[in-house]
Amino acid sequence: MRGYEVTYAEGVENEMVSAIPVTLFGETTEVTTSGVIVANPDRRIWLSVVPRGRLATNGRATVVVGGVGWRDTVTAVRRGWTAVGGGTAYAVALGTEGERRTVFTSAPAQAEPRIANQNVSVAPGNDSFYLLVSEGNDTVRRPLPERNESVTVRNVTFYEQDERIVAVHDGTRVTVLRKETYN
Repeated sequence: MRGYEVTYAEGVENEMVSAIPVTLFGETTEVTTSGVIVANPDRRIWLSVVPRGRLATNGRATVVVGGVGWRDTVTAVRRGWTAVGGGTAYAVALGTEGERRTVFTSAPAQAEPRIANQNVSVAPGNDSFYLLVSEGNDTVRRPLPERNESVTVRNVTFYEQDERIVAVHDGTRVTVLRKETYN
């Protein structure tokens, strides 16, 4: 946008702090940051404007960029699924006025429960999330079931119920994923 770049990144070097590298007593001024970043090299601007933790808590943040006589708004949206007993897999999209594009996807998150001797994980994609069912070195990938849908992978049926993914095998039902909620 008129020379400004708005993006999302994790574990990147903060270019404002690290612009003047100093090493003292074995320590450096290199600082990493994660979150929504606004940059404009012509104006020597590099700002981490929405920290990763705040976006994880709120699920959405608005960033305003502008100059003399103009303003534009960019919205950051985080969507994710938490694996029971494990981490969270998520995607971050940025957009303006209804046009949104995924700019970051996290690593998959594996649920602690094993179903029929198989591991269950969730992985983010550009527009949706995927169920990963693994046994040994063999992994099957399927789209997460939507509301009132189910998917069967290697004799385990997965269905969505109240923003949870439930696995069913031989009469046993176990929640393996929960949709991430925000404040």
